Amino acid sequence: MKTHILLTLLLAFTTLAATPEEEKAFIDSYKKAFESSDTKALDAMMLTEGVTAEIKEMLTGMQRIDMGKPVASIEMIAVTDADRARYGEVMEMPDGKKHKMPIPPAKLLVIKSTGGATTKVPVAEKDGKLVILLPVEAK
Repeated sequence: MKTHILLTLLLAFTTLAATPEEEKAFIDSYKKAFESSDTKALDAMMLTEGVTAEIKEMLTGMQRIDMGKPVASIEMIAVTDADRARYGEVMEMPDGKKHKMPIPPAKLLVIKSTGGATTKVPVAEKDGKLVILLPVEAK
């Protein structure tokens, strides 16, 4: 029984506490910044603490390939157990170094381009603010 209560409390503290209005504002801000090629606004939405310049440049460069084009749809969805496991793993990046997410994602921002491509971006809450997660070097 104590284990069940502890697990419930742990899950409660690791889930996204943002309100539906805050999620909508985040989605609207992302879409507006993406479609208008506002790189400063997009950069401000990212958690960059501990992210190397090379990784940030590579990932933002990939994000910006379709920047300036209309977004067909964008939504925030719950993270599944499979997503949690995948984002919890240490991964090797193109620079050959091992990286991991700095904090567990609570939601995924799912962006569908007008060209048909779908991108899932991990989102978490840090210091009361929704942020896009970028991987940091694994220790």
